[in-house]
Amino acid sequence: MKRLLALVLSAAMFFSLAAGCTPADQTDDGQTSPTADAGGEGGYTIATNNFGVGAYPLDMMVANEQSAADATGMTLTVTNNEFTADKVITQLQNQLAASPDGVAFLGISETLFPVAAQYCKNAKTPYVFYACSPTDEDMEKIEQDEYYVGMVIYSPKNEGSRLAELALADGCKTAVISAGASGDYAHDRRIIGFTETFEAGGGEILFVSHSADPSEAVQKTNDYMTAYGDTDCIYATGEDYITPAADVIKSRGITDCKIYGSNISPSVCQLIMDGQVEACTGGEFVCGSLAVTLLINYLDGNPIKDADGTAPYFDNLTQFMVTAENAEDFYEFLSDENLATHTISDEEYQNLLVRNNPDVDYDYFYDFLTNYEENVYAKVEANAAQ
Repeated sequence: MKRLLALVLSAAMFFSLAAGCTPADQTDDGQTSPTADAGGEGGYTIATNNFGVGAYPLDMMVANEQSAADATGMTLTVTNNEFTADKVITQLQNQLAASPDGVAFLGISETLFPVAAQYCKNAKTPYVFYACSPTDEDMEKIEQDEYYVGMVIYSPKNEGSRLAELALADGCKTAVISAGASGDYAHDRRIIGFTETFEAGGGEILFVSHSADPSEAVQKTNDYMTAYGDTDCIYATGEDYITPAADVIKSRGITDCKIYGSNISPSVCQLIMDGQVEACTGGEFVCGSLAVTLLINYLDGNPIKDADGTAPYFDNLTQFMVTAENAEDFYEFLSDENLATHTISDEEYQNLLVRNNPDVDYDYFYDFLTNYEENVYAKVEANAAQ
């Protein structure tokens, strides 16, 4: 973990100590995880990476990719990067040596994207990015690569902004932010989004706490609550910082400090049900599975292009929000592994392929991502009504 921080300052990206919905047999050397039979027409092998098995949001990303692969008859090979930056690239090299049909790459730090892109280009292997994005400068170069297929991400900045709006609406005037290490793609942008919106609404950010890794979260929370014990709220930018905040607040007998967070999990749903957390966002875990469908379309000879004829940069995935009003329903939904990995159904994955649905194009994808939040609410409500 320390090694990762020294290399890319990107530790704590989506870390969680909660149990995850992880596809079986994720390995260090790119072994195949169990899938449906991919021997039929267009049954491709797609290589992907899990930055660290055991982190709930990361495990959920790969589990959703597995669901997309199963639904469409693909084979998914998965490496476990073990939270180590250099393994992201070395294991990608190993996967490319096995000649997959395509790569779905999760770059936990901006610095990894151009390196991964170059290796895929050298191997003449089509690739997609998801969840995180390169710098604008690197993106301009990558978009010129014929093997680059597209991108599916969400906006952690907008995510932080939404939670700030909620905190302001709840009457909060002061806030402390609890986050992972500075340099983390998602955490940094969540901080920016929350800070800009909260301050624009008249609020004040008293302190931003960074933990080198989740093991520091409890001590860091105690430190900032000692210094800023009268803060109106805490924004925890990842699941690993929500639970320590709730535990410390409870142990200190503080009853007037609200907690908002990112990266929903069943355990956070329980905290919301218990009244210890106000709200938490989720849904970023489908970025990879949607990127996989872009890759399949490309391999089928049906590449999705934007209006300019270039590989699409989809950044409009809408995240859902869990509050006291729906926390019980989301707890039931996310606690069921099959349901949790099917906020997008098998039929919906199949209908994102031109081979099954001639209406699929850039606009179809864009609308699907825009409507994701509302579609999840509908599925969760339908499950609760059974």
